[in-house]
Amino acid sequence: MSVISSLAQGLKCGDTDLFVRCWFECSNRDVLGVTGDPSRAKWHFMLDGGDYRKWSGNQIDVVNWLDDGHEIKTNRDKNGKAKARVQNERFYHKNGVLTWSALTSGPISVRNCSDNSICGGAGYYIVPVKQEDRLFILGLLNSSTAQYIKLALSQTFNNEVGDLKRIPVHGIDSSNEEVLKLVQESLHASELDWDSFETSWDFKRNPLVR
Repeated sequence: MSVISSLAQGLKCGDTDLFVRCWFECSNRDVLGVTGDPSRAKWHFMLDGGDYRKWSGNQIDVVNWLDDGHEIKTNRDKNGKAKARVQNERFYHKNGVLTWSALTSGPISVRNCSDNSICGGAGYYIVPVKQEDRLFILGLLNSSTAQYIKLALSQTFNNEVGDLKRIPVHGIDSSNEEVLKLVQESLHASELDWDSFETSWDFKRNPLVR
């Protein structure tokens, strides 16, 4: 997997109570949308793992990244040591990436990242080398085959970067229309399901009252 993608940890802000909110606790005008300017918004979506869920969703938390994360970067303990670990910042707000829940006792669950978001300390980055491989990687890692291989490589509950890096990939064919169709259908169904709840940023109406 490490040949066709970069896998990396995300932002560990050091003080969740101070810097992290649910998006609905903030004013909408202060929350960065998928087409917004990261330099102008205070609250940016942070994908930080969460419950077992494949394909999409678990996008509730926002992090204070105003002025390029100035408050987080300058927050220090009584000994002057930085509390946060601002890891792999080159991937922040990058479009076309995937994430997965690292801290879980369940199977691997990989999701599509919304554009303009940041991955956190419990939801890691998968950045495809070639963008056309993104859906193939999403489908592969959400398959039962990938789960069996992961358990053979590591018996730990958590799904760490090193575990997924070692999953072998051979004969990748991102033009396989049958595979792409199945992944796209699964992704679309998951998006519709997530957006049917009021905790979704894109919630419009409960499906029971349509």
